[in-house]
Amino acid sequence: MKELRPYQLKAKDNLRNSLRKGNKRIVLYCPTGGGKSIQAVDLIHSFIQKSDKRIAFIVNRIGLVNQFSEHLTSAGIKHGVVQGQNTYGLDQQVLVCSINTLSKRGMPPIDFAIIDESHASAGSNMYKKAIFSFNNIIWIGLTATPFAKGMAKTYEELAGEPLWQDMVIASTIKELIQHRYLVDCDIYAPSDPDLTGVRLKTNEFGEKDYREDDLDKAVDTPTLIGDIYTHWARMANGKKTFVFANSVAHSKHIVEEFIKHGVKAEHIDGYMDQKEKEPIMNRFKYGDTTVISNVAMLREGTDVPSAEVMILAKPTKSLTAYIQMAGRVLRTYEGKEIALILDHSGSAHELGYPTDDLPLKLCDGEKKVNERTKIKDEKSKEKKCPQCHFIKKTFVCEKCGFTPVIKPDVLIEEGNLVKMARKMSKDHKDMDKRVLQAWYSQLLCFGKSKGYAEGWAGNQYKNRFGVYPRNLAKTHSQPSEEIVGWIRSRQIAWAAVQRKIGK
Repeated sequence: MKELRPYQLKAKDNLRNSLRKGNKRIVLYCPTGGGKSIQAVDLIHSFIQKSDKRIAFIVNRIGLVNQFSEHLTSAGIKHGVVQGQNTYGLDQQVLVCSINTLSKRGMPPIDFAIIDESHASAGSNMYKKAIFSFNNIIWIGLTATPFAKGMAKTYEELAGEPLWQDMVIASTIKELIQHRYLVDCDIYAPSDPDLTGVRLKTNEFGEKDYREDDLDKAVDTPTLIGDIYTHWARMANGKKTFVFANSVAHSKHIVEEFIKHGVKAEHIDGYMDQKEKEPIMNRFKYGDTTVISNVAMLREGTDVPSAEVMILAKPTKSLTAYIQMAGRVLRTYEGKEIALILDHSGSAHELGYPTDDLPLKLCDGEKKVNERTKIKDEKSKEKKCPQCHFIKKTFVCEKCGFTPVIKPDVLIEEGNLVKMARKMSKDHKDMDKRVLQAWYSQLLCFGKSKGYAEGWAGNQYKNRFGVYPRNLAKTHSQPSEEIVGWIRSRQIAWAAVQRKIGK
């Protein structure tokens, strides 16, 4: 058994507390890469150590069945599988189940269930039928995106209670980055693509998103596909890269462009059988393939920590899908200082950084302006620095210090990727002033030791918190290892960008 991290231990205690309050259906939120599978294995181990009752771990894809089965085997936990022709060990205390198979064959007798990627449960009749049928057992839902529409909607089949009654927050993405459990990311984005005539539909998470058939006409063009390779070669050449494409044809065209330039690239999609997919994924994991382009496949449950770059070639309005995709490259890996997102879809302008504050509230499905809408509205106000092409959310560019003249928006040359700046910290005003003072004092001390102007510390503070230091004393204190590490990660990332753009 792997040892749990401090935030995972705290989440385990909070789950127990929620159960003691009488809640039976609890969402466990943890950011992508925060170790949800490790927590699930630990929960199963704890359960079977204290009881002879049966537990099911339920997933929505065949690949995830195999993946979690391997986790249990590594932990020495005997189990069976309920998945099509691959079904075996139905007498075992622990079962790993495909929701598709359960919906056809019915649920086996169980006393406790864990749903992986539970944000899909609100929009899935298969999941809801299972929960309605076994509404007296304990259900734990694992997700990195708990704000999917209808997660807390009430149902008559549950005696008027919500689908999910409570949420336990293991940690936030900012906390995991701060403690180096995840890496931060930079985003370079192009001007918005022309999506005129692209219609919307409701996706599996209850969000409005673009229709794939309409999108293909807008994004699957030789010019745009060539642009994807050109910017990758300039900014991420040789780095292991996920590509999220709109359709199978679109994905294959992108792969062809990379191969044409001598880059080892492969296509994979959710419509392939497992025998086709497994060797493709293995070649990517072990470095034989540099770029893997996918459709309906790698958004959830894909663990390749060595991947540093994500290319978003599929426009989306779905915050849930966006967070899931971006999470593929935020895992830590030796030598990996920061992840890179190249957005050729225009989505990041609306949805912002995947490491921004998220609306960590369960949605009851009512049509109202909720926190998710507010956050998306705030993120849509981002501007582009005309000097270094960093997409910024602050007036003064925190990367190059450029102060724009107030005038109409500056036009950006078509096809140029521009870097996104970060959103003002939503909770800055609520933070302990002693923590903020400590940061500013340590930044001032570090800057003085390097001979930097005093304004450097203010700019760095703004880079970290989204606002300039106000009402803070200009005292100096020795910087901690955490703050020195944060400064160095910013400097390394900035130096790398300068080398790539030839400055």
